This record gives sequence, structure tokens and C-alpha cells, in this order.
Amino acid sequence: MDEQKLTAAICTANALAANYRYARAVSVLDSAGLPAPSATLHPDLLRVNADLGWWMAWSGQLQAALDVLTATAHAMSQATGIAPLDALGAHARVAYVTGMAGDADSASTQFAALADAVSDTETATTPLGLHIRRQQARWLGTTGRERDALTVLEPLLMEMAVHLGEGHRETLLCLSNLAYYTFHAGHQQEALRLYASLVDLRARFLGPMDPETLDARRNQAWVLGQADAATAVRLFSQLVHDCEQVLDSDHRYLVTARLDLATLAYRIGAAEVAREQLSQAVTQALASSDPASVLSEYGRVDLPSEKLREMLRRLDEEDAGLIADVTAAIVSVSRG
Repeated sequence: MDEQKLTAAICTANALAANYRYARAVSVLDSAGLPAPSATLHPDLLRVNADLGWWMAWSGQLQAALDVLTATAHAMSQATGIAPLDALGAHARVAYVTGMAGDADSASTQFAALADAVSDTETATTPLGLHIRRQQARWLGTTGRERDALTVLEPLLMEMAVHLGEGHRETLLCLSNLAYYTFHAGHQQEALRLYASLVDLRARFLGPMDPETLDARRNQAWVLGQADAATAVRLFSQLVHDCEQVLDSDHRYLVTARLDLATLAYRIGAAEVAREQLSQAVTQALASSDPASVLSEYGRVDLPSEKLREMLRRLDEEDAGLIADVTAAIVSVSRG
């Protein structure tokens, strides 16, 4: 093993993953010869394997991700240099990816066991204990149990604010999850209030032009757009402008903001704005080295998402050629 090469590859992969280039990050680690997980592997490299498995999942390689994550979680449980809570974190990723792969019953069972493992007062309020509880709530929400997710997230947010601080990344993610499932449970006004709070907190702790703040503004504008599309289009237009100042042209947050703007612009009859933003979004995504990750909120790997398909279908008939070209290009590039 070339340790210097591997160290450089890990740094590169982390930077790629931070910008949602998951498939590229996986490729970089694979080419660097990352050792397979085992109980004797250095703890830092076990953690890298856990990240590798997670990135595989988000680039659509679900079975490979499960294989890596399961082996890593098992190795962490046996390794002497890994804290028990770190091993539980790896098991939480196994549970989540199990659900992504379609085995809802197994994922639910695994999350229930993890919740029991961190249920004692001392463990439940550690950063990892809080994280596992948040992931369990996310899983409830993704399986259509939004109200059950809210039952977990509402008190959990207050606990995180006390034990981690209101500006901690995990607290902000919990608030984001709470806003998301509040909206999907049918409470639009409360969701808007929560997203406004999230925008304010991220702007205060991360900065007004931080990517996560910009993404919170996107979610806020999207929720508003379900009742007031015209106002949301104005907000999205400003958001796209701000994203262009600080993000790469193929960054997922910018591409997604363009797609959302196109959707709402078309809804209010601004077809030209919709066409322009759609064209730029898809062109920039397809020009990237990892279009599947760039479009990950709309579908992963070899299928363009139904949301993207629906938006494309709703454009004027004169754009039928563009629709065919774009959908074919996404499938072609993503399978390559």
C-alpha cells in the first residue's frame, strides 16, 4: 500500500464528496487501493471505509455499499481502537442503506435495535446518540410515517439545542428534517416558519452565502411556491443569482435551484424562464463528471427522476425534441 498516495486520495475524495461528487469520490478511493475493512485495519482507515460505503450508496451502488458498510460495521465492532459508539454509527448507515435498497422491514428492525442501544440517558445525549436518533426519524419519514418522524424530531431538536448548541451541524440538520416532514405532513405554514428559522440560523452560524444556507433558502422558497408561485419565482431568481456567485456551475444546489425555478415559472406561465433555467440546469449537470450525483434529488444512476420527467413533459410541445434529447442523455451518461 502506497500510504502517501492513499492519503492524497482520501483528501481528494473528501473534497469531491463535500460537493456531492460521490461516484468520483468512490472512483478515487478505488484507484488508490484502499484496504478492505478488517478488525486489524487502522481505525482511521475503517472510518474511510464507512465513508466509502456511504458514498457508494448515494451514487446508486446499493449492493456494493451494503457489502462495504456491513463489513466495516462488523470490523469496527471487533476492533480495539474504535469506540463502541463509532461502531453504532456504522451500523446506522447499514440500516439506512438497507432501507434505500428496498428492505423496509429489515431497516426498521435495525433502527429499532439501534434506538434501544442508545436509549440510556448518558448515551442518548452524546453527539452520535443524537445522530442515530435523528437518522431513525428520517427513516420513519422516508417510509411515509411523517407524523411518527415528527414525534421523534420535535423533542430531539430541543435536546440537541441543549447538548450540542443551536448552531451545531447536527442541530441544524434536525431542524431541516423537522421542517421537511412538517411540510410533507400537510402543515405548510409551520414548515415555512421552521424554514425561516433554519435560514436565519445557518446565515448566522455558517454565513449568508454558505451552500447550506442557500439550500435552506431553496427549500423555503419551494414550500412558499406551493401557495404563492409568483413570489417564489422572484425568490428563486435571486437565489439562482446568489448561487452563481459562490458555487460551481454544476453544483447540485445550483442545478436543483434552477430546476425548481423552472417548475414554478412554468406553473405561472413564464415559459421562457422555465425553458432557460431547464436548459442551463440539465446542460450543466450533464457537463459535469458525475451527473447522477448532481441530479441526485431528482433520481440517481440510470433513471432520470419522475419529477424531472414530469417537468419536462409539461413544457410546450415545441420542446418535445429537447425533452427526448435530455432524457436520453441523462440515461446514457449516467449508465456510462
